[in-house]
Amino acid sequence: MERNKIDSSKLQGEEFEIIENLKETTKSLPTKEAMQKEMDENRVIPVFNAEATSVDDIYPLFNIVPKKIFESIRVDFLDPSLPANEQLNKLPYVNSRYLFKKLSSNNSENAQQQEKLRIIYYVSCLMGLYSFRRLRSKDKLADSFTHQPSNLVIDEMLSKFTVLSGNKKSFTMDPINEDKLLSFMLALALKLDDYRVEVQPLAQELSLKTSKLTGIFRSLGCVIKNIPAAEAKSLGLSKSAAASYKIASLTVPFKVPEVARRRGGMQQRR
Repeated sequence: MERNKIDSSKLQGEEFEIIENLKETTKSLPTKEAMQKEMDENRVIPVFNAEATSVDDIYPLFNIVPKKIFESIRVDFLDPSLPANEQLNKLPYVNSRYLFKKLSSNNSENAQQQEKLRIIYYVSCLMGLYSFRRLRSKDKLADSFTHQPSNLVIDEMLSKFTVLSGNKKSFTMDPINEDKLLSFMLALALKLDDYRVEVQPLAQELSLKTSKLTGIFRSLGCVIKNIPAAEAKSLGLSKSAAASYKIASLTVPFKVPEVARRRGGMQQRR
């Protein structure tokens, strides 16, 4: 105890030097705003509202697709009076039975129709990015789309779901960003499917195991259940097929996903 005692008189006259040293040592520490920005960028699932009383408000649309990006999407060329296959062939990524089904059932009112078509368009872009994720070149990615999205949309996707390098002309998609891309895509699929998604068709389309996709749906707070017998019959599923046919549904009150609790702070609203 005697050895550990500090003679404060010896520090007189050195207060300013101590303060300057502290400033120098701590100036490289990130600010609260920078830490929050990094948290948002590294978030695997979209920002959600844990206190939502409506299922529409759990994942607000602009927490999934930035407002600027969403409003930049033009879908005038997607005429709902045309056959679904003709509409599908005008999207950025056309190899999608899921989007064909969504276009076939698009009978919303005008304002809702425009929003739904914009969501379908953006999901098509995400599917293309996922399908071409191994290309590693922005230019090759852009050229791989049947109909190239705007540079604004491509840049937004690459900055959110990949690690950029080479003056932002090259990218890689690590497993965390791959899961992030899938979770944002599934959050939009929930909106398109009235918060009740058939898991198997999407898993087949994305060449993923059903268990992988159900895991991501669970991370979004979804409940996973077997398909009801009457619905399985209407789809022509056998008893054995129906036993493993899963439905992911999102409801209120919203139960915060366990992964979000562990990471902390992810349930905060913007």
